[in-house]
Amino acid sequence: SVHAAVEAGLLIFVGNRKIIAWAREGLRWESESLSDEGVTVVRIDAETLYGRGWEMMRDREYGFELELKTGRLRCN
Repeated sequence: SVHAAVEAGLLIFVGNRKIIAWAREGLRWESESLSDEGVTVVRIDAETLYGRGWEMMRDREYGFELELKTGRLRCN
């Protein structure tokens, strides 16, 4: 899926395992692997992307947060 993070000036491209942020000047960041199969964006605010991923070994869904400026994972 694709999401607009207007305040951050980014387009967010969501894959099965990672997220890529694209700015006007090009690639801003690529996240680390966030899920074994399927990433869901829950919401995006001015500074943070909130999402959910799935962990195969524990068969559970979990939440995560990414800093929009850097793509740094805040919690997992």
